[in-house]
Amino acid sequence: MKKNGNFIFGVIFGSLAVLILSKFFSSKSKEDKMINMFGETTEKIKENFKDLVKNFGKIVKEMKSNLEHNKCNKNQTDKIDQVEEELGT
Repeated sequence: MKKNGNFIFGVIFGSLAVLILSKFFSSKSKEDKMINMFGETTEKIKENFKDLVKNFGKIVKEMKSNLEHNKCNKNQTDKIDQVEEELGT
C-alpha cells in the first residue's frame, strides 16, 4: 500500500510539474506570436496614419491658399473702388 501511495503521489506531482513547465515555456512562443501579430498591425496603422497626415496637410494648404487668394482679391477690389471714388468715375 505504501509503494502504491508513493507512486500515485509521484504521478500527481510529476503531472503538475509538467503542466507548470509547459505553461512557462509555451508562454514565450505565444507572446512572440502576439508581438509579431501586433507588430504587423501597428506598422499598417502607422502607414495609414502617415497617409492621412499627408492628405490632411494638402487640404490645409489648399484652404490657406484659397483664403489668401480671396483676401487679395477683396483688397484689390476695395482699392479699385477707392480709386474710382477719388476720381469720381
